[in-house]
Amino acid sequence: MFNADTSTITLTSLNPNITTKGIGSQPFWYLTLNNGGVLLSSVQVDQDLSIAGVLNTNNQANLTVLGSILGPVRCRGWPGGCRS
Repeated sequence: MFNADTSTITLTSLNPNITTKGIGSQPFWYLTLNNGGVLLSSVQVDQDLSIAGVLNTNNQANLTVLGSILGPVRCRGWPGGCRS
């Protein structure tokens, strides 16, 4: 059985839309974005988030990463800028 909160999820398409049930509900364990992404809801990653490309929140979503943010991080739509 697949379980996102104990698996490594890799998204390879260009800027995929990412929607979850929100912070604290079915978080990703490891999340890899090979070509950026767009957060359409708040997202939680319990370990590491690896990003190649641009991660855009459109000022609409929160991102919580309990581990590290890896890669050449470029973010758009983040109030106060992007911190890794």
